Amino acid sequence: MSYAFHIDKLAAKTIKSLDKQTKKRLHARLTELALNPHDPRISSQVIMGEREKKSRVGNWRIFLK
Repeated sequence: MSYAFHIDKLAAKTIKSLDKQTKKRLHARLTELALNPHDPRISSQVIMGEREKKSRVGNWRIFLK
């Protein structure tokens, strides 16, 4: 089973301005999250968020709702 995700306009604009290596790493993580966003190796529960998760790629954070 695969999941769909949405990247808002500001995030897409920010991603476009990043260096090539960081873009590749973010793309790879988004691909992993689309396959299984509940995998504890790549995402963790947000402390104050009821059903929200986060994933870290270097200094960048990806928040899943």
